[in-house]
Amino acid sequence: MLHLRRTAVALCVGGALAGCGAGHDPPTESLDEAPVVAIERLVAAVPRARVERSSAGSVARVYGTRLASGATPADAAEEFMRRHGAVLGLQPGDLEPGAAATPDAGGGPPVIPVKYDKRRRRFEFLLMKFSQQRNGVPVYGADVGMLVRNEPGHPLVHVSSRAKALGTFAPRLRGAAIDAVQARAAVRSPAARRLYEASAVAAARSPLTDFTEADPVIWAGDELAPAAPVLAATFIGELPARAGGQPQKWRFVVDAATGAVLHQESLIHFDTVSGQVSGEGTVGIVAPQCAGTAAVPLPDAQVRIVGGSSAFGDEDGHFTLESSSLDPVTVESTLVGRYFRVSDRVSSRDALLSMSVTPPATADFLHEAGDEFSLAQVNGYLNATQVREWLLDVHPEYPTIHSQLSFPVNVNLTGGYCPGNAWYDYSSINFCQASSGYANTSFAGVSHHEYGHHIVTSGGSGQGAYGEGMSDTIAMLIADDPGLGYGFFFNQCSAPLRSADNDCQYSATTCSTCGSAVHSCGQLLAGAVWSIRNQLAQSHPETYREILANLVVNSVLLHTGTSINHQIPIDFLTLDDDDGNLDNGTPHRAQICAGFEAHGLLCPPLAQGLAVEPGPNFVAQGDPGGPFQPASHTYSIENYGPGTIDYGVSVDVPWLTVPVPSGSLEEGASASVVVHLTAAANELPVGVYTGTVSFQNLTDHLGDATRTVTLRVGGPQLLYSWDMDVDPGWTAQGQWQYGVPLGQQGDPSSGHTGSHVYGYNLAGTYPPSLPETHLTTAAIDCSNLSEVQLKFRRWLCIEPSYWDHAYVRVSNDGVNWMTIWQNPTSTIVDQQWVEQEFDISAVAAGQSTVYVRWTMGATDSVVQYCGWNIDDVEIWGTQLPPTSCTTDAECDDGLYCNGAEACQAGVCVSGTPVACDDGVACTVDSCDEVSDACVHAPNDAVCDNGTFCDGAELCDPVSGCVAGAPVQCDDGIACTIDACDEGMQGCSHTPDHAVCDNGLFCDGEETCSTESGCISGPSPCQGACDEIEQTCEAGACATDGDCADGDYCNGAETCVAGSCQAGTPWGQACYDAVPLAKHQQSGSFETTGEKWFVVTDAIYGWQASEVAGRTIRVNGVVVTPGQMPLPAPIDGKRYFHFSAGDRPWASWSFW
Repeated sequence: MLHLRRTAVALCVGGALAGCGAGHDPPTESLDEAPVVAIERLVAAVPRARVERSSAGSVARVYGTRLASGATPADAAEEFMRRHGAVLGLQPGDLEPGAAATPDAGGGPPVIPVKYDKRRRRFEFLLMKFSQQRNGVPVYGADVGMLVRNEPGHPLVHVSSRAKALGTFAPRLRGAAIDAVQARAAVRSPAARRLYEASAVAAARSPLTDFTEADPVIWAGDELAPAAPVLAATFIGELPARAGGQPQKWRFVVDAATGAVLHQESLIHFDTVSGQVSGEGTVGIVAPQCAGTAAVPLPDAQVRIVGGSSAFGDEDGHFTLESSSLDPVTVESTLVGRYFRVSDRVSSRDALLSMSVTPPATADFLHEAGDEFSLAQVNGYLNATQVREWLLDVHPEYPTIHSQLSFPVNVNLTGGYCPGNAWYDYSSINFCQASSGYANTSFAGVSHHEYGHHIVTSGGSGQGAYGEGMSDTIAMLIADDPGLGYGFFFNQCSAPLRSADNDCQYSATTCSTCGSAVHSCGQLLAGAVWSIRNQLAQSHPETYREILANLVVNSVLLHTGTSINHQIPIDFLTLDDDDGNLDNGTPHRAQICAGFEAHGLLCPPLAQGLAVEPGPNFVAQGDPGGPFQPASHTYSIENYGPGTIDYGVSVDVPWLTVPVPSGSLEEGASASVVVHLTAAANELPVGVYTGTVSFQNLTDHLGDATRTVTLRVGGPQLLYSWDMDVDPGWTAQGQWQYGVPLGQQGDPSSGHTGSHVYGYNLAGTYPPSLPETHLTTAAIDCSNLSEVQLKFRRWLCIEPSYWDHAYVRVSNDGVNWMTIWQNPTSTIVDQQWVEQEFDISAVAAGQSTVYVRWTMGATDSVVQYCGWNIDDVEIWGTQLPPTSCTTDAECDDGLYCNGAEACQAGVCVSGTPVACDDGVACTVDSCDEVSDACVHAPNDAVCDNGTFCDGAELCDPVSGCVAGAPVQCDDGIACTIDACDEGMQGCSHTPDHAVCDNGLFCDGEETCSTESGCISGPSPCQGACDEIEQTCEAGACATDGDCADGDYCNGAETCVAGSCQAGTPWGQACYDAVPLAKHQQSGSFETTGEKWFVVTDAIYGWQASEVAGRTIRVNGVVVTPGQMPLPAPIDGKRYFHFSAGDRPWASWSFW
């Protein structure tokens, strides 16, 4: 069984294919390229690619055709991730080789062979598994599988994904960024362990006693309910079976900081329907009381000489033991083998046979089925062995199982979930004694089902409804019988507990019409596979069992999660395909789809009509006059039907031709179409030219398609450059500066060429808490360009993008900006000029007002680096062929600011951009397309001389910078000294108390208030005051405050009858109080006695743990843990007093 409770790439292969980094915790945000855009680009580049989304909306499958290829499987995976990895919504560094760890079983190998071909003795596919992580911390239940055909070119044909959307999340604990090592130490601390175990016991509602160590993970929800990512810890809690009670074994995922349970699932899997029973050893698949027994060999069983050697038998049970003795020896046989260990867990009646022989001799053992219990042991061994041999006959290298030894099989149980049950708990399979109308559950159908759960787990899938349905399916295929659990109830030998011969229909909301519970839902999958079996049995009567077993077993490796849905037919068809193209069907598509669709699970549709290969376009290149390579391109066209079609192929430019432009194709037939460049291509001037090849289905137009042909005459050229020897006059905000860098704080000491650069603060680092601040070029005319490239030299130092940000952006209107680069999740510290190159054609090609912007910020408040330095900026592009014309009007592009286009010598030429410089240094000059005029916006910041007290300088759009009015600071109060303070950039009003003194003693000390002027002070005496002697009567007081001496530890002084009385001292422990600073942990008290702390910092919050039984006082006032506000400081101090308690590990801290 499986209990679920919910409380709420770049690709690195053998290192890294792209940067893999770390950082701290900004809010989760969308990637620059949303998956929907990435999907559109994928389909544009690979027209037959298909995408299947999960119920939560994430991409679960990419399939349908050859998605990528490479010299090795890793190369193919890298090529897909490089071109289309954004489809999965991953960030650089999120993937590591190897399958994601499954609860209690660990991760799998990074490469798994799939679908073994016994005739050719090779696997048809290789499945590359990648687990998702962030900063070394694995993402719980998240992985990606890439299926590559095992043939030259290694075409990638199927991608399965359980990746989670993390955005820019990075692991943090209590506000601080941490790495995997720190995370592991944190979740394994004694305090964390106590917190987590208490939460687990409460969530399980069971006194769990045995807990594994916690491991850090990132929890981002499951496939049905995504959640915001959070650092979490995962561990197992267990309660062994005692006195007939049910055993408990749970996997928990808890919030690493709070211990709140985010996810829990039982690791005990059993058939909850009472009465499931079967046996292998008992003849057939029925329960023991329904059939007789037959003696069969025990494959791989262990035999040993007492005190001597041991050996495992072969598949027929034959064994050979070596003995050096000529005296009689005792030989023993138990139901323990190489791969399985059968135990009678309750009665300890483990099967043991022994005999005494004198070597050389023959020792034959027969484990007789003398009673229910010995029969259950034999059945347990034989049934488990049978399902394992069936599995490895289909897939000889099935993960985990092909090399797993001594897997436990526990029989004749009376406790736990007994009677009438069997279960799988990720580490064993378990069967009950006969009782209360139920058969002993150790028989074939039930054993095959429970070990089927182990096949599902070892294959990397989740359990749930899928696990139950696939386990039923495995039992069904082994027996070639739709019934499961014949004879589970006594005297019901002909009635199965469940049957795959059903009409369960898929439901997107309730799983199936047979029910939504996992066993009922599982019947949907078993029913669909049985329907496929019936189809194949008619079409392939000799091989249907082999075909179906191959598809079923290998589909487990592709499955993700716990659901039964339309993704499963996709997996079956991909495995069945033999040419990397699902559009033209698969060898057994008819049978597979008939079976699935009989139960409402839909196959992806077949293509119809005309199909054109390849998808990529024809691109030729050469110098003016030719030759061009390649000079021709061959397309393959195929008729997917229905019926015969006529086709035609045409081109739309004179420099292309199709020698054989038409023909007919019968259904399923194909033909080659060759497109050639003509001599007209040699006459074309420098530029990039495009033409279109049109493929038409002249019969019914199904599959009509076009392919673009690109002819590049010449190549990109350098068209604009700024070497920074002269200030280009770009718009600079904040501390962006043109000049010579000073070589401080990581900055360069000169440009890449020459001495000048544009940089952010040429004298040092960027400031803390900096908002986005830009350096923006003037408008660049790319209206006659294609293949536009931006090149520049960079010297950049910056923290990871979790904290600080740097961007390069491009716009064609100065308003809407596309980010073409941003700093990664790792630190950049350039120590030399680094060349940068970006294709900006998507924004710039054919545009007349292109702007490039370098952005510094936003940054955090903690660490600063040298920031941006820019030099040698260049724009490269390929000039488009000139547009032919007869009048100027034909050339007008409708824009004012780029000048008036003209027709000269029959071709359009660009105009001269409008000059808007007004000669006023403090205005920002620009050309406005809306008003068709120059705009001169005053920029007061240019005029600022950095001095506050002389007033704010302003920019006059005609005369330039004008001085401001000096700051006026007179506050009208006679006793203050008024001045303008440059340091604080404001007025200061310093009180002069001497101005207010009236020379009298007894009326108190007069002072100057900055708000109201001179004010009288309180009388210095509580009793009589002598003005002549200027003294007070000794010992007089009116309130306790008059007696306070500022020393807390000597007790609180009080005023009694007009006289001060000393307080009761707290003792030397108060004077020895431990100073504690903000954010500093007190550490364990390490004593049950009292503890004193003294705090001088301001307190905005505090917490204490493990202080039950202790009284807490702050400056003598009793408080509760975390109580705010606290009593006021005494002489700038707060004394925290923790009385004695019974927990020496108590601790506290404040912030």
